[in-house]
Amino acid sequence: MDRQNQHMTSPETVAVVDSPKRAPRPWNVTLVAVITFIIGLLEVIVGIALVVAHASTSFQTRLGLSLTQILVAGIVLIVVGVVVVVVSFGLFRGSRMARAIIALLCVVRIVVCVGILFVSVSGVALNDAAIELVVAVVVLILLYSGLRTKVFFGRER
Repeated sequence: MDRQNQHMTSPETVAVVDSPKRAPRPWNVTLVAVITFIIGLLEVIVGIALVVAHASTSFQTRLGLSLTQILVAGIVLIVVGVVVVVVSFGLFRGSRMARAIIALLCVVRIVVCVGILFVSVSGVALNDAAIELVVAVVVLILLYSGLRTKVFFGRER
């Protein structure tokens, strides 16, 4: 056997050539994908609740919003929630586009939450904004931290 053939049949080469292994999904990517899926599902549920209850005058009074504002907010939440759920599956697969979309949505959430923290006088809105702000920051950190995460999203699809 010549040196070239011997090199081709070494165990290291066979493992790389015969059975290319994908990098395993890092735990932080799995966590972000699960969190993202749950958030998207909750957005859809809240959106449906807003659409169903938008005509209630007591609901309008409690929220301090008009019928149209509640309906539009419900529809927007449903659409965003569906997009987030679909994109979460891309995170499981390592899609760079899914990663970018979730990162963009997190940045938008952070900006909105910071605005709510400065403008809102409602204790409930402040608590919700603070929690959502922390979740968005944690998701961003997890989505872009670690070499394994970089490798997982860097491979060709």
